[in-house]
Amino acid sequence: MEAIIYRDELARYEILQKLGEGGNGCVYLVRDRFLNRRLALKMIMDAEIHFFDREIEVLKKAEIAFLPVIYDAWLMQDGTGIIVMEYVEGDNLAVYLKKHCKISEQMMKKWAVSITEFLCYLHDGPYPALYRDLKPENIIVRKSGELALIDFGTVVCLDKDCYTDGKRVGTRGFSAPEQWEGRAIDQRSDIYSFGKVCEVLWQHCIYQSEELERIIRKCTQPLPEDRYRTVQSLISDLLTYEKREKNRLLAERAGYVMRLLILSVVIWFIWT
Repeated sequence: MEAIIYRDELARYEILQKLGEGGNGCVYLVRDRFLNRRLALKMIMDAEIHFFDREIEVLKKAEIAFLPVIYDAWLMQDGTGIIVMEYVEGDNLAVYLKKHCKISEQMMKKWAVSITEFLCYLHDGPYPALYRDLKPENIIVRKSGELALIDFGTVVCLDKDCYTDGKRVGTRGFSAPEQWEGRAIDQRSDIYSFGKVCEVLWQHCIYQSEELERIIRKCTQPLPEDRYRTVQSLISDLLTYEKREKNRLLAERAGYVMRLLILSVVIWFIWT
């Protein structure tokens, strides 16, 4: 799909370059001729109206910093969907980690909480939905250090407790087993993908917290029933794990000191 064939419909936007291309369309960097600013223009081929509307509904939540700002959206007569949104400058998470190698634990926690807050909005908002393709390549690290999500083409409405269409959706290695096999999915499937993203972050973390590793393991259990049931319970653990980690370390140090004292007493008795 090339934007040039829609020259008249997109006359307001000067096409600067193609940013990416997927199975259902392309994303272009464009210049708004009227406002003279750079934006991202997404073209969705044969846009199914319910998926298109769902993507728009998600992006309209402007107060969530994790989401790029949406400026315009419409369907053309041939069924091609157009979404004009903020151009988020920065590297995707995979590229960022490759460049920087190591990140602090505080940065990882900040990013993890940011992602879970978005998932909480998506799962528990007025129009419950599932994201289905959370992975480092879909997450941009802004120049400010904040994160932004850039692809919403896989979002589906969660009308009941679970969703199924029998299709394999997502990315191998990040999609939950039940999702990759086309079985019924629910919130726990997105939680699995979140855990896989955090697994990548944790591997680049300067200090690898055992409590944080425990949270990641729980998120990425093969069976949905062994994971966190909701994002709310996951957030609760994320916000309190540092206290548990501190208590664990204090207990370990106290045990070490106690063993040292006992050893000192034993040695004293031997030598006296």
